[in-house]
Amino acid sequence: MSTIALGETDIRSRIWAWLDRWRPEPLLWSAPLVVISVPFFILPLVAIIWVSFFGGLVTAPRTGNFLASYWAIVSEGYYLSVYANTLGTAVGVTALTFVLGFPLAYFMVRWAGPWLPWLIWILYLPIIVSVVVRVFGWMVITADRGLINQILVSLTLVDRPVRLLYEIEAMTLAMVHRYLPLMVLPLVNAIGKIDMSMDRAASSLGAGRMRVMTSITLPLALPGIFAGTQLVFASVLSDFVMPSLLGTTRFPMMAPAIFEQSVQLLNWMPAAAIASVLLIFVVAYLLLTTLTYRRFTRWAALG
Repeated sequence: MSTIALGETDIRSRIWAWLDRWRPEPLLWSAPLVVISVPFFILPLVAIIWVSFFGGLVTAPRTGNFLASYWAIVSEGYYLSVYANTLGTAVGVTALTFVLGFPLAYFMVRWAGPWLPWLIWILYLPIIVSVVVRVFGWMVITADRGLINQILVSLTLVDRPVRLLYEIEAMTLAMVHRYLPLMVLPLVNAIGKIDMSMDRAASSLGAGRMRVMTSITLPLALPGIFAGTQLVFASVLSDFVMPSLLGTTRFPMMAPAIFEQSVQLLNWMPAAAIASVLLIFVVAYLLLTTLTYRRFTRWAALG
């Protein structure tokens, strides 16, 4: 009888030990995220992928080759130019925001002092203001008689106004303005965590400013660099407003192409296929940058 009692006690102790190791708190905390993500994010993505292959939700079900939509958008020259334009713009805007954003973030952290909260608030302004308002502002700035052309003509740098509005240049300027905060804010957070005594120690050992920047600041700021580039790149890929209102039809991009196929031409399956390819681009870039980040953080840790 005592042996049975000891066996039951041992089983109960094992059960309680397993329950103690398995804590339901993380699942409970993530439950609201799951409740929101499934109906408003995951299910729409599944619906888009389903429509791209089979149709049937907003159009008649496909009866032929279920890869026909994908074959059309990867074989036609128009769609290939759309992909090239979008990826090139995303890379260019990401590079520009980093080139402009890193010195700004470094200045804000190292030299702004008590003005740092005000500068961060100024950075937030482009995010707070409606994107449509910003677009109209850039229309005024980049018009033939806008601020930029007036400055160029008054300085006799050009003889006549330069065509900027409804061209790639105006669209790129507006995108850099729109997404610069997404690059600067992660950089400010990352650079702010770097101990300044490390810079002083490297300088006292004979390292110049450039050596300190490349050997200490940049490696330790990698989390902010990768976070900023991911945010900007993914946002530019899916931008619809800037290419539609400031760009040109001679330079088509993916988001306006999706709108054209789905809303104007009612070709839902090609539109869904383009959207799926856009999602693949975003996921591939996020995975690539994450793997690169893990590789370089090992290098950064080794110094």
